[in-house]
Amino acid sequence: MPVVSKAHVKSVESFGNDVKKFTLGVEELETFESGQFLQLTLDDFNGSGNWPESRPFTIANYLDNQNEIELIIKKTGAYTQRIFDELQAGKNCTIKYAYGDFLLPMFDQEAKIHAIAGGTGLAPFLSFAQHLKAEFSTDNFLLYYTVSHANEFVNLDLLRSILPKENLHLFCTRERVDYALNKRIEINDVMQNVEQINDEYFYLCGSEALISNFNQLLTEKGADNIVFEDWS
Repeated sequence: MPVVSKAHVKSVESFGNDVKKFTLGVEELETFESGQFLQLTLDDFNGSGNWPESRPFTIANYLDNQNEIELIIKKTGAYTQRIFDELQAGKNCTIKYAYGDFLLPMFDQEAKIHAIAGGTGLAPFLSFAQHLKAEFSTDNFLLYYTVSHANEFVNLDLLRSILPKENLHLFCTRERVDYALNKRIEINDVMQNVEQINDEYFYLCGSEALISNFNQLLTEKGADNIVFEDWS
């Protein structure tokens, strides 16, 4: 059953003009799985009556003993504009969590996991990577992460500290930087790292166009295990 909790903003970090990472402190943090999402409302909801206007955001960190939840939010409309304007450090909000089954294949620790992320679609994969690093290994976790401009890359230092260098593939479409390819992710960027396509896992999170494109291309290549968040 989802839990409703008050949360306070511990910090806010900007990545470009339209993306921010919010670190929320939760007094009594309940269990959530890596890859799940929450509903966030700016209203001071006390648990009775109808749930107010809110938006879903994927939890971008691994459950540890810090009593924190991290969210990566892109400004896309009126409500996210309000979040950017009103949810400053020291302010409060209300969250309801956890939802979703966009989860790691914990029953299979041998097969490769290919995570394809567009922009704020990185969020669940940050959680995945931290989870694997803490409890298992990131040797079989490969991340393909694309943004438009270099200042939109979120938590690169953390990703570099968690993932083997050869497992982190960065793409920057509108700016040339020496640590990323100046192009969109293409199917061959993924396929060159695939050994047994029927056994490996492909996780997609980003724009509808990214998800639709890679779901079709991977299916045509024979992939059986494709998981995606279709609301992102």
